[in-house]
Amino acid sequence: MDLLAVHSTQNYSVITAINYLAVTFMSQYYTVCLIKDHDDDLHLNAPIPLITITVDSEFNETFLQAVDAACQAFVVSEAAFAPFLDSFVFVHDQSNQRASGKRLIGVMESADVTKLNMLKSHRNILELPEVVFVCPDEGTESIKFYTTNIFNNGTRGSWNVEIVPIEPPDYFPDKFKDMQGFPIRLSTLMYPPYAYYEQSTPEKANARYDPNFMKEDLPLFLDGTEPTLILEFCRIHNCTIEASFVWLIEGGRYKLLQPQNEMPVTLSDSLLTMIGFYMEQSARMRTDMVSSVFLFTSLLFAGFMVGNSYGGGLAGVMTIPQYEKPIDTTLDLADSGMPYAGRALSWIFSILYATQPYVKTLVKNYLVVDEDYLVRHSKTHDLGYCGERTEFEHFVPAEFVDLEASSMLQLLKDDLYWETVAHLVTKTCPFKEPYNNMIMTVKQSGMQDFWELRTANRYLLTTVQQNIWNARKVGGDDEVIKLTVSHFLGAYLILTFGCSLGTLAFALEVSQTRIKATFNKIFKRKPTASTSL
Repeated sequence: MDLLAVHSTQNYSVITAINYLAVTFMSQYYTVCLIKDHDDDLHLNAPIPLITITVDSEFNETFLQAVDAACQAFVVSEAAFAPFLDSFVFVHDQSNQRASGKRLIGVMESADVTKLNMLKSHRNILELPEVVFVCPDEGTESIKFYTTNIFNNGTRGSWNVEIVPIEPPDYFPDKFKDMQGFPIRLSTLMYPPYAYYEQSTPEKANARYDPNFMKEDLPLFLDGTEPTLILEFCRIHNCTIEASFVWLIEGGRYKLLQPQNEMPVTLSDSLLTMIGFYMEQSARMRTDMVSSVFLFTSLLFAGFMVGNSYGGGLAGVMTIPQYEKPIDTTLDLADSGMPYAGRALSWIFSILYATQPYVKTLVKNYLVVDEDYLVRHSKTHDLGYCGERTEFEHFVPAEFVDLEASSMLQLLKDDLYWETVAHLVTKTCPFKEPYNNMIMTVKQSGMQDFWELRTANRYLLTTVQQNIWNARKVGGDDEVIKLTVSHFLGAYLILTFGCSLGTLAFALEVSQTRIKATFNKIFKRKPTASTSL
């Protein structure tokens, strides 16, 4: 057999293998993209929807159009593999499609793993773990199959990829069954019961810091209804979490002392500490540095002076409340014209383009203010506040809702809007499908109810929760009715009884006085005059 016949036979075997793989493992996708170079003699005749793309100067634009047309799986030639990987994440970020579980068939020109080892170092190969490389072996006139093995060697922020052979018929092994410690980056903030974090002991730690956020490998403990989802996912699939947190304050102190078992103080912590001093609330005072002693001493005395002045002035003021129509619903809030506020515009994103007239009014009346403004108005009854109710009936108070404010505020009877909290991942996130499956399993089991209750008991003030949820129960749910005489019968009865007794007693006292005066008049002796001799 001559060389041309060998190549023809080998090419026929490769095409046959690719068609088999495409029909068997890609027929469930909406569309399959065949990506090749101008000189590639690569074609498919499998009975599946197919889009053919050639790498040229307009490749990115053509690739984006194909992805927008729901191209969800790929067959890529060796010559087109590098441009495909270079554009994969960029194109999918520009697209509106968010398909999960993408698969890739790489068609190599030979069984030489040297070229495969060059491809494994590409960062975007992590986005396509379900890949099979079809490699013809000229020496044995056979076809070899390879895939990637992605793992972590224990080093933070690192990922390792190796090329490993696979044997039919398991062309696409389940790599999410054991992710071999692969690091997943998580960004969150302190927002219990949804999210909570603290520096902990190695025995309690369940995550690590992202090395780009903190160079030191310190033990980290994550908790809350949202981090617990990803923690449970990594427990099942053997991955690790590397977390980061957009606040860094008191950096100089933290770097100087390097305190054990302590995280740097956040911006919100500092604000709450200062507010606590001026509102005569308890606050943690640091004494491990002389500067800290001077700072907190001055804040303490200033807080006492301001608090006492405010308390003394308030005690000398008496107000007569002027009752108006109660604000019980969102419609009432719109009709009243009262402004309501939050620290970000995101609170009204979901109703920003609503068409209902009263909702438009609510959007117009919303104010974006800072924390100090919210604190000043939390007890003045002239401003509404945005609050968040969790799925299992817990209230997420902001920092300005302290114990006193919680007893003065009252929830509306209806919600301004309702929506599901979402976890944000990249459009090319490779584990999105198994993660979604786990979320649905958790939702069906009701496990989130337990997670939320546990987190609320750990990190939320029970008294504040009770004050908020019992605010409407104090007055009951009865409708307001017009007062009539019948409502005052009891008071009138008591008043009449008292007046009657008073009148009778008064009459007796008058009679007694008159009798006594008459008696003295009758029996009183006149004085006699004496004469001198």
